[in-house]
This record gives sequence, structure tokens and C-alpha cells, in this order.
Amino acid sequence: MKKSLQIFCLSVGLIQATSAWAAENPRVLGINYDPTDHSLAFAKARGLDDRQGMIDSINHDLDQFAAFRKKYPLFSDIDRLKIYNTRLGSSGFLHGQVFVSVPEVVNNWNLHHPEVSVKLTLGVYEFRPSDGCGEEDICKRWTQTEVDEAIRASNTYEGLVDRIVVGNENLGLYDEDNDKLLARMTDDINRIKANLINHAITVGTAQTLGTAESFFRALNQCNDPLATLKADDCVETQNFSKAIDFMGVNIYPFWGNVHYSPETFTPYIPPYADDLSPAKINVTNTWSTLTKLAKEKTLIVTEEGWPSTDHFEAGYPQIGSMGQGLIVGNGNPDFAHDYLFYWHRPMHPGLLAGVSYYFSLFDRYPNAFPGSFEAEISWGLLSPDGNMSLLDGDFNKPLSPDYANVLFRNQLKPEDLVTLDEIHRDPYIKNKVASNIPPSLAVVSCTENNECYPLYGYSGSSMLPHKQEKKWMVDVSGKIYSYLKVTFIDDDHHEVSCRISHDALRRLNNQSELTFTGAVFQTSDGSCGL
Repeated sequence: MKKSLQIFCLSVGLIQATSAWAAENPRVLGINYDPTDHSLAFAKARGLDDRQGMIDSINHDLDQFAAFRKKYPLFSDIDRLKIYNTRLGSSGFLHGQVFVSVPEVVNNWNLHHPEVSVKLTLGVYEFRPSDGCGEEDICKRWTQTEVDEAIRASNTYEGLVDRIVVGNENLGLYDEDNDKLLARMTDDINRIKANLINHAITVGTAQTLGTAESFFRALNQCNDPLATLKADDCVETQNFSKAIDFMGVNIYPFWGNVHYSPETFTPYIPPYADDLSPAKINVTNTWSTLTKLAKEKTLIVTEEGWPSTDHFEAGYPQIGSMGQGLIVGNGNPDFAHDYLFYWHRPMHPGLLAGVSYYFSLFDRYPNAFPGSFEAEISWGLLSPDGNMSLLDGDFNKPLSPDYANVLFRNQLKPEDLVTLDEIHRDPYIKNKVASNIPPSLAVVSCTENNECYPLYGYSGSSMLPHKQEKKWMVDVSGKIYSYLKVTFIDDDHHEVSCRISHDALRRLNNQSELTFTGAVFQTSDGSCGL
């Protein structure tokens, strides 16, 4: 705790040094927010098709954001949230899919909390076949619901929306498919702009650093009268550039293999001066390069930040490792804490973005998305349950006693097939069974009424493949769900399931490990033998 206090005071001194500049040059500061990747309460509501439960969960998140801003007045100027989807749907497992308009929920919350009201940067998700829509026509139809809601919300809730981001990290190499997507996004952006009552609302996109650089290089070549590109090769690029009011860029030195401190294994005590921190130098140089490439086009930073943990699986070649596979120290609470202050009041403001969004309001729960690294869960300002912030304690954002990150291991035999009593409610699992793909284990959340839904509320979130392990955040208090149900099919194709009861959940903690094998899977009372 003493170390934490020292770091906090030094960082405050750094802020005071730039206060004069800040008063004359206010920056637009926001945070990315998505209730689907951290809240077990939202997952429950989503899995049970409970619209009011989804709304209550978002309101609870807004309450926690307001509490943070009140507790730390220095950060009260972070007054907007950027969302990835303008509306959110339930999973439709039990009663049929229902939808929630995030702008509507936030606007109603603002009416009751005017002293800490927030603005919204709306996200319009551009669905592709890989997102579950399957066919291009269906993907376009799904996307149009996002477009329609963005227009409706912007025109209905006066003063709520400041900008609209169409597409997020969805453009790639310039090929035929990419040109089709560019054309579709151009049409969507032009349609939104044509239907907005408030023309002060700007409309653009958010892309990776590499994509943004490639786009501007292609655009500059297309606009160069001496270039050799054919006119047809430039149509979509030029049309897209004319349509967007800004290009949002996601900048992460961490993912670019840039270390935070000058000495990898012997970090200096924060705050790190800009001329010493490779990460901060990288951000400055990146922004300088981008602004030269973009020329007259407006740039903003739509994501940036630093993780508070950095454990990687050994052998992963490039991320945070300088090519060595596994390294400790590049992402840690001290660095994340220091970067938060650096982002909030940069030492060299003229070389950084005037509009920027910190990566996430909340940490994600572990394994929220398939294939995610542990570092990806720890970029938030608050812990997943909002228990602690990056400014509390030793900056490691511990969970409350009601939650635990538990390691699950699946050692069931390869010939076992996955199933669920609720199999017809989860198309991801149903498809695995239908295609006879072994072997996975399903862990679902169940209420007192024995209504069960995927652990994190969406298809596939309950799956644990054979000989793999996952760390899942679980409610050990019984407040969100009463028990967990684990299901598989034995060698004779008989369904076998067991129950991790409320009492068993209460005995789990962050050091708990659950290993499932056929021999000890089920006890006589139907429990998992815990």
C-alpha cells in the first residue's frame, strides 16, 4: 500500500505540471464500454431473454462509472462512453430474442443523474458472415438495424450522441471482399449523415493502426496525378474517404512489441518520463506519422491503453515478448496505472490526439472470447465486477468475495461427445453434435427454477474442449445463479451430467481448480463430487 501511495502522488505531480495547458486546450476523453464481456448479471439476463435484467445491468455499470468519477474528481472530465453496438440482443434461448437500445438506457439514466451525465459515441457494427449472419444479405439486414437505431437515437435524445463509429477493426487487405465492405460502409455512413438532424454529430470509422496506415497510403497514391494506379482501383477508397468525417485509430504499443520501461526486467519507479518510456515515445512517433499520412483528414484515437497483467502462453512468438515467447513485466499494474495518467494528461499534448478513448471501462471476465490471451482481459479501468479500480490498492483490481476466477480442466475421453439438456437452445453446441465433432464438455449456469443458459449468456461460451483448460469467472455467492451444470455423453452414448451446487460454489476461490474425468464425474447424488 505504501508503494501505491508513492506512485499516486508522483502521478498527481505530473498532472499538475500540465494543468495550465489543459485549461486552455481541453481534450475529449472517453472510455470504451461493452456490458457483454464482463457482467455475469448481464449474461444471466441475456441467457434468460430478460430485457429488464439487461437494462438493470447497464444501469448498474453506469452507477459504478459515476462512483469512480466522484471518488476521483481528477477524472470527472471523462464524460463519454464509446459503445460497439447501438443495440444489444438477448440470446433467445428460452423465450425468444429481445433487444435493448443502449442510447435509450443511457439517456434515461442521465435524466436521473444530471450531475454525472455522460455522452455516447455510438458504434454501428458491420456484420459479416463470420459474425453468425451467414449470408451477405442477412448480414446487411442485421447491420441496417444498427444503422436505423443510430439514426433514431441521435435524432431522439438531444445532446446525447457526439459521434458515430461505423465498423470496428473490420477492414483488412485491399482485395475484392474488402472493396465490397468499403462500399457497404460508405453507403451506411452516407445514409446516417443524410438523416441526422444535428449535423454537428460526426460520422467515421475505427480501424487498426496497420489498416489506417495502409488506407491513407492507398488514398494518397490514388490522389497523386503521377501515380500508376488504375482509376477503378481507387473508387471505393476515395468514396470512403469522402464519406467519413474522421478516421479512428486503435493504437497499442503493447501489441506492437514495445516495452513500457527502458529496462525490461528492472522497471523504474513510475511515473516514467516520456524520454525514458519506449511505449510513450512510440505513441508520439505513431501519431506524428499518422497525421502526416492523413493530411487534411481528421484523426482520433478510438482505443488505447495498457494491460495490468501480461501472462502469455509460452511459445507465442510476438506479443509483448520481443520474440522470446514468454516475458514478465511488460504489462503490470504499475505500467497500466502510469499509462492512465499519461493518457489523461499527456506531457507533450501537441503531439497526441485531441480525442481519445481508453480501451475499456471494465476488465473482461476470463475466456470471454475464444482464443483470448490473459492480457486481453486486464485493460479496464475497473475490475469486471466493479469492485476495484486501477487507482485502488496496488492497482491489481481484485474481485469481490462474491466472484472467483476458477480453473476448469476437461480430461474426459476423446470419444465423448458434447450435449446439453438445453441443446436446442444453443446452435453452437447443436452444430457440434450434429457434425459429430468430439469432444467437449458443457458448463451451464442454472437458476433455482432449473432454467439453464450458457455460462456467459451467449452460444458457445460454455464449451470446454477435451484436454483443454479455461479460467472462468463464476458467481460463488449464489446471487446470480444457483448452481452450475456440467454435461457430457459417455462411451455408450448415455448422457451424464453433474451439478456444482450452491454449497460447492461457496467453497471455490481464485486458487480453485476443477478437473473433470469420466471416473469421478458423477457421485450417487448427482453432484460432481466436490
